[in-house]
Amino acid sequence: MRRKKRPDHDMTVKLLPDKKPVETWGELMELYGRYQPRIKGRLWVFRGQGSSLWKLETALERRIRHHAKAAAMERHELEGTLVREFQRKAHLYPTRLPRDSELVEWLALMRHHGAPTRLLDWTYSFFVAVYFACENADDECAVWALDSTWCRVESEQLLPELKSKATSPIHACEYARRSRREYNRLSRILGFSTKALAYPVNAFYMNERLTIQQGVFIWPGNIAQGFEMNLAALKPAAHDPVQKIRIARGAVDEILKELHRMNMSRATLYPGLDGFASSLNTRMAFPETLEYRQ
Repeated sequence: MRRKKRPDHDMTVKLLPDKKPVETWGELMELYGRYQPRIKGRLWVFRGQGSSLWKLETALERRIRHHAKAAAMERHELEGTLVREFQRKAHLYPTRLPRDSELVEWLALMRHHGAPTRLLDWTYSFFVAVYFACENADDECAVWALDSTWCRVESEQLLPELKSKATSPIHACEYARRSRREYNRLSRILGFSTKALAYPVNAFYMNERLTIQQGVFIWPGNIAQGFEMNLAALKPAAHDPVQKIRIARGAVDEILKELHRMNMSRATLYPGLDGFASSLNTRMAFPETLEYRQ
């Protein structure tokens, strides 16, 4: 059954190239050059979505919209209820559990296993995002690009406690490695704040899938507002820190084939038999590669 397309949003973004969707692999590769790591001090992160009409929205936002009783609750109360329920029963399953106070770790673990949380999934890999955009696209899909450096710097202006405690270049290097104590400090600050912002975070203990997919989360500080409203709270930049690349449906099969040649598929992004089996869905876009070869 097809998923219903969610309505477009009011957020102003730059559509590339020239407000026309990408129609070939070559056009996509030209755009890739604009997002090389650390160009002009910017570190871009990416998110692939199966429709160009979908807004930037967390799983928690989506579930609230679908359930009237949840929508009637105060969102921080709802989040607390979900986390508490997960914490009470997660020990029944064989996995490493965070300490009770480590909210970022708990939300990352919940999101890994499919629970609705405030965290929005992104990736440092442009091509991982392209794959997720294209794999189940019924129509025009999209890859969002977000300047995570802008998010971090502007969020720290809004909530100065987030800034590193580094007092010297050597001390700064220590914090750059982000000890578990530093992760816990950030987790406490973010957990107690309700200020609208959009801050890049990750759990200290990375799971296999998150590592393979080069994943990162963006934390919306005020979940009483939508994710895009939290982004809008950041100070505008001289450049376009939030961009959307539309991909025409006619280009999807070619792009999936090129990604397969780069060893980019659900089999590699989701290790295990389930991931391999699911990868056969996209292989149908270029069935000639399924033929037996000596």
